[in-house]
Amino acid sequence: LETERGARQTELDKIDAELAADTRFGAIDDRPATIAEMRATLLPGEVFLKIAELRARAFGIVIGKDQVQVYPIKASARELAALSGVVRESIRDESIKTIPQFRVAAARGLFNLIAGPAAAQLTAASAIVVDPAGPLTNLPLGVLVINDASVKTYAATARKAPNDYSQVAFLAAKADISTALSPQSFIDTRKRAASTAKRPFIGFGQHALPPVDGIARPDVQIGHGCPVKYTQLAEIFNYPTNKPIGENTLVVAANALGVGDAPRVTGAAFTDTAMLARGAPGKGDLDQFEVLHFATHGLVETQIGCANIPPSLLTSIGDQGSDGFLSFEEIAKLQLDANLVVLSACETSSGVSATSARRSGQEEGGKSLEGLVRAFLTAGSRAVVATYWKVSTSGESDELIRAFYTEGRNHSIGDSLRLAQTTLIAQPRFSHPYFWGAYFVVGDASKSMLTGTAVAAAQ
Repeated sequence: LETERGARQTELDKIDAELAADTRFGAIDDRPATIAEMRATLLPGEVFLKIAELRARAFGIVIGKDQVQVYPIKASARELAALSGVVRESIRDESIKTIPQFRVAAARGLFNLIAGPAAAQLTAASAIVVDPAGPLTNLPLGVLVINDASVKTYAATARKAPNDYSQVAFLAAKADISTALSPQSFIDTRKRAASTAKRPFIGFGQHALPPVDGIARPDVQIGHGCPVKYTQLAEIFNYPTNKPIGENTLVVAANALGVGDAPRVTGAAFTDTAMLARGAPGKGDLDQFEVLHFATHGLVETQIGCANIPPSLLTSIGDQGSDGFLSFEEIAKLQLDANLVVLSACETSSGVSATSARRSGQEEGGKSLEGLVRAFLTAGSRAVVATYWKVSTSGESDELIRAFYTEGRNHSIGDSLRLAQTTLIAQPRFSHPYFWGAYFVVGDASKSMLTGTAVAAAQ
């Protein structure tokens, strides 16, 4: 075990040295954030919520401008995990691919446990920044229920209208909710000035499927010289869950933001190599856009032949050097100057290996938010909108995107998401959390989508 530990430490030291040598964003600061720094960074009405698990116990930390509360959660970490699992499974049962009846009372109970003595502070907040752990690792805070009255109202009408949750008091409708990767990252992200890019929006999506026609094709090189059979790669891209997302989502987004003539990169033009060229420091043009929208799928860490592919975005397979995967390590090397990156169809709560986790800034593999979101923040975006689960490709997703970007003309990113989610909650047929609860903001949700010259372009 000591030999193995030494080898792992050597590997860790090597990776840390590589990170320290990357001077794009200054020296790495491992100093813990202080409560005073957190309070100075928070906006009026905003609170920071952190769940900390120590062995079998869990604690809540709620920091506001005028009040700080640290308290033990009155349930073990195992009990919290069990209850959050009940709530999560009532959103989408992956084993049978159905939308079950949402467990309103359980969502209320979980909020009570997590909030504890800080319940009044949390429900009064206009914005909540959450550093997730334990029960909130794979469950969005916004689907929790904040009062007993709405639980009773739903119970009274559930027999006649079991799928109508429009009267349920979801936290998402009360406060702007965003996720921080850590207390220090919250401080660092909030300090960053808004984008100075001159163009408002660019969209990417509708990747081209590689042909499966029986014609012999050369192997595709993945990673560091790892040849993979073309047929193996084609099978992954042609899997039903990786079906290309239509360009309409990008059209809806651009029109709602008021820039209907904004560029859209789709089909054969949307390749990983083209993205890397456009994002090359000093050579590309990705840093000229304030909002980047990706309507494509995210893949979990995958083993293909001899290649271990980290979490990636699916693109088209282009010419020589292209493998169709835009990995988090490649994303982190892009040069962006964006206020927002939207990953509208990416299930971004999947885990990574220990090595990949360290490279993406995670403390542990297989937990927390994986590298795709972190990579876009590293590349230069102030915020990222992603999803906890694979969202529906039906009309309700376009309706949320339309509402989100429409509100984005005049509101902050956090306000825009809250108002868009509230729009769907108010409609009984779309009020189930499955339709709106997946979307979440990581980074600085207080910033606007468009600033400066890009605002004038949108208007």
